[in-house]
Amino acid sequence: MAKRGRPKRSNPQAERKIFKAELEACPTCNGGLTSVGNAAHSKKTVQTFEGEFHVVAYSRLCDKVGCEKNGHHYHAVGHLQIALPGESYGLDIVAYIGWQREREQQRFAEIKKKLNQKGVSINERSVGRLYRLYQALLKGGWKKVRNRLAQTEQEYGGLILTSDGLKPDGCGGTLYVVYEALSGTPVSAMWLEVCDAVRITAWLRQTEAVNFKVLATMSDHEEALLIGLKTVWPEAKHQLCQEHYISGLSEPVHQADTQLQQSLQTQLRGLPKPPKMRGEQKDESRMREVGQSQPGQIEAQEQPDPTPSPLLLPTSF
Repeated sequence: MAKRGRPKRSNPQAERKIFKAELEACPTCNGGLTSVGNAAHSKKTVQTFEGEFHVVAYSRLCDKVGCEKNGHHYHAVGHLQIALPGESYGLDIVAYIGWQREREQQRFAEIKKKLNQKGVSINERSVGRLYRLYQALLKGGWKKVRNRLAQTEQEYGGLILTSDGLKPDGCGGTLYVVYEALSGTPVSAMWLEVCDAVRITAWLRQTEAVNFKVLATMSDHEEALLIGLKTVWPEAKHQLCQEHYISGLSEPVHQADTQLQQSLQTQLRGLPKPPKMRGEQKDESRMREVGQSQPGQIEAQEQPDPTPSPLLLPTSF
């Protein structure tokens, strides 16, 4: 009997989101990692509140001769901020289900109805499954998390952590999630209605990662999150996530471009209309004179001939 599983989601029209491994240097030899010719290690269609996305993640490879990790692939972790491993529903939907269940005291049937109204295709059974997934993530009880972190520490000499905040529509707080980048493991999550360094630091101290050596951390440019990571792991190196870093660089340029467009539109509105050429003025005057003297003839000329023209066929080919 064939094994039954959840059907894979597919939408050829879905927008593509591509992620590459955040690490650019090998943790063992410090040599540059390459992504040329590497196949995707994760490829799936994900349903979110913003629509469906085809999420693809590519690894980087250490190709330095003599390195212990030569030929080893380092996976991307940014795609986990859209959907957890093995899931075709976005993390924003998982967070929404958890908030509605615990904070709003909604039943699964009521949550399912709300999600359907928001355009999310989901049944009541899947709502219950995603809620259990949400509970495991918040409790840090993700399956085999401790074993995965221990194995990663033994293999690489430590962990590389990345963290980000998510604020789904209809939720009154921000869901912070921390991942281990080398193994692609979600470690823990926490809802915070007031996002300050004190609360973020207290949450990070309770995660499973504090029991292991941390080599480096990654995050966006949120100040409270930066302070929390540096407070809990002061000796670890820190870098900004590539996507957030590039977004931060382009944002001032985008704002300046928008302001320039608005300024040009305002200035152009105040300019006088261009003068008409002499030939155009004569043609308009002539048309007005003809229209006043022979209005019937002008109307007759403008009306199409009701008798259709004969269709001429070629006599030879």
